[in-house]
Amino acid sequence: MTKQFEKYGRISVGQSRVFLDRCVLSANIKAVTRSLDSKGLGLRAVVKGGFQRNEILSTIEAEGITSIAVSDLGMLNSFSGSVLKLYPSAPPKLATPDRSQIVTEVSLETIRQYVNRKTGNKHPLNLDIPVLTHERREGLEIAEIPGFIEKGIREFGSHVNIRSLQANFGCVQSTLPNDTFLAEIFETFRVLKRRFGGAAPSSVSLGGSQLLAGLDSIQFYSDINTEFRIGETILAGTIPNAGPLKGCLPVFSVDTTVLQKRTRGPNCDFVLDIGSTHISKQSLTRHFPKAEILSVSSEICVFSCQTDMAPKQFQKFTLPLSYNDCLRSLPNL
Repeated sequence: MTKQFEKYGRISVGQSRVFLDRCVLSANIKAVTRSLDSKGLGLRAVVKGGFQRNEILSTIEAEGITSIAVSDLGMLNSFSGSVLKLYPSAPPKLATPDRSQIVTEVSLETIRQYVNRKTGNKHPLNLDIPVLTHERREGLEIAEIPGFIEKGIREFGSHVNIRSLQANFGCVQSTLPNDTFLAEIFETFRVLKRRFGGAAPSSVSLGGSQLLAGLDSIQFYSDINTEFRIGETILAGTIPNAGPLKGCLPVFSVDTTVLQKRTRGPNCDFVLDIGSTHISKQSLTRHFPKAEILSVSSEICVFSCQTDMAPKQFQKFTLPLSYNDCLRSLPNL
């Protein structure tokens, strides 16, 4: 356990009954880092949507992670410096270089304005280039990249450094990268190095927690600085379609109480004070496998089970939240 978090434990999120455990978050970061270190890989923590909270960002920073991806430009106010990530048309991305590299989607015009405001900044802006993958996410075809680099250099001059080639895998289709395509990305990296020298990308950045399931099957190269962009495994302890990563646990949980209990012959109905705004029906079934869900509203859920299996009136439970649960509940807090 990281010393500075010993006194914190679980903290309430937005004065709600949803709690964040920074000690678990710290342990998850360590577990992911160990897995990547074993292959000589770096880590960029992905913290988007409702996960974008200072408590999370500060914990990640305290663990020595110097690259954090977010989707809200407002989060940049907590950090110094700036980094730019460009897409060919939209959406570009923005980040910070000296403490943590914060990445967020903004418009190309916003980037131009930002560069104009920062021309006197001693930190040059970092330019990350996304590569279009089999998932057809925003990005460049590999053949377009050299021309795009030249365009970026012409438009922004010495105010930018090209930081990495980026590709997303496993985010939509939960599939591992195609070996041929991945080899092409690494070869493109080498070609750009030969053509542009110090102006070429300095790393390859691959996205998707699913990638952790394929560490032993993906070919990496010791001469190419490579990082993984990981979100779900850090924040929920799981690898998509592969289960928990060893040493990882859910970071978020919700506290709930049995509000009402009514016996009906051999069966008993009971009501919990959480609903669809907090947790999915699938998760409720997993937490109460011997009970049948009768109804779920936004704020309460009603179960039925055998009387001898029913919880007590006013009994309290702490339910771990899955990654999808958090995507559901955190934006509302």
